[in-house]
Amino acid sequence: MKTIWIASDHAGFELKENLIQALNTSQKHFKIENLGCFSKESVDYPDFANKVALSLEKKAWMKALAF
Repeated sequence: MKTIWIASDHAGFELKENLIQALNTSQKHFKIENLGCFSKESVDYPDFANKVALSLEKKAWMKALAF
């Protein structure tokens, strides 16, 4: 099963959570992995974009979203 990694900063938290919920309900072909952030508490976007980039670097054939 392929994986989609998703990450956001605090400004994109709600959108990310809604997207994860929609993807989990509408499709079963991908595993969704939430790389954070995990609340609306202020965080730095580059920290989470870096998590996505490092994940893709390890497995380039995977998919990722960062916002």
